[in-house]
Amino acid sequence: MQRAMIVRALIKEWNVPRDQVTDDDVKELREIALEHISGPSALAQRRNLSAQQESEFIQKLRDIYRVERHETSLQMERLGRIGFSLDEQVRYISQALLLIGMNRNFSRFVLLVGHQSETENNPYESALDCGACGGGKGLPNARVFAAMANKPEVRRRLRDKGIIIPDDTWFMPAVHNTTSDVVELHDVDLLPARHLLYLERLQNGLSAATRRSAAERMPLLGGNARLAQDPYAAAAMAQRQTHDWSQVRPEWGLTRNAYAIVGRRELTEGLNLESRAFLHSYDYRLDPKGRLLETILSSPMVVGEWINLEHYFSVVDTEHYGSGSKVYHNVAGRFAVMTGNQSDLRTGLPTQTVLKDGKPYHEPVRLIVLVEAPVAFAQRSVGNLVKIKALLGGGWVRVIIMDPEDDYRAYVLEDGAFHLQERTETPDRQTLLEEIA
Repeated sequence: MQRAMIVRALIKEWNVPRDQVTDDDVKELREIALEHISGPSALAQRRNLSAQQESEFIQKLRDIYRVERHETSLQMERLGRIGFSLDEQVRYISQALLLIGMNRNFSRFVLLVGHQSETENNPYESALDCGACGGGKGLPNARVFAAMANKPEVRRRLRDKGIIIPDDTWFMPAVHNTTSDVVELHDVDLLPARHLLYLERLQNGLSAATRRSAAERMPLLGGNARLAQDPYAAAAMAQRQTHDWSQVRPEWGLTRNAYAIVGRRELTEGLNLESRAFLHSYDYRLDPKGRLLETILSSPMVVGEWINLEHYFSVVDTEHYGSGSKVYHNVAGRFAVMTGNQSDLRTGLPTQTVLKDGKPYHEPVRLIVLVEAPVAFAQRSVGNLVKIKALLGGGWVRVIIMDPEDDYRAYVLEDGAFHLQERTETPDRQTLLEEIA
């Protein structure tokens, strides 16, 4: 910045052409202005300037163009503050871990997995990427979080907050390609030597998960039903989906989303939720004031509601709220699509995203949010959130509380209050979830 200001001053004050100013000239004038050396400068000598003229110019550099010691110190301090301060890093990591109920029993590896899609010839690719990232990719966030969480000083301060991360725990960023189901680990070169022994086992497990997930998904995307019994062939088909220019449906994405489950993960352990639920880990026992629940309901839940309504409106009226068939789309100006060459710009999702064989594949239901928490506790958190009351009051989101301290009885939010949902028998947690799903 200072060097650019010196060049500007030379052009304005001395009428020196830019091509006659060398890097050495700028560096020498800067050192004189900062009082590291004394003049005359080589440039002043070449231009036959007097000591008085150069002195006046140096003073202008200090007074007008801010090339002086104090300003340099301030600039260096600002540069040193690029990024998060240590206090900010500790706050972000602690809040994120507590938000998902993770303050103990850390594994050797903690994977921070962002997600993205990979398709060709697909103007709707960003619709398959991260909604919370504005249609971007989640890997940069995962890498930043891992870098902060692996810092010894951050961990020391977390220990003071009751979050004890073992020395052999390593946070590793990764990205899940939702089209091929491949999970790719990143920053492996930073992995401590003692973890390399376990890396191959981790990678083998992720590869197996890729194949099993593909075996579930590919028959739903037009693949042969036999692929469900052949994970290797299913994974190969999923990989082809990422490069097929003629593929109008590379993946279903978040189609058929219907509900979000906020609670401990043992609540849904062993259930087949059929890829219809947003899952947010949460443990109300770590949130005595309810602030973390408020954050979940005002941020992740709202993002889920955006995604849900995007699919909802695109399927109830595919021509007006959706964008019609991809087959007839032309990209307009690299920022939108139009049907053929005479239509308006299209909004919403295409029919290939929400319909199958001409019939709705996405069920147009408004988002149901199930929260595992005592009903009085949850009611207090909901009451504190003014900005989501319109969503709740308008019926765009339906909140159901599953009270773990009251035999998991369900309380439904209606008309601003929670009402007990009566049932003739008392099912266990999993049966209740299956009924709602």
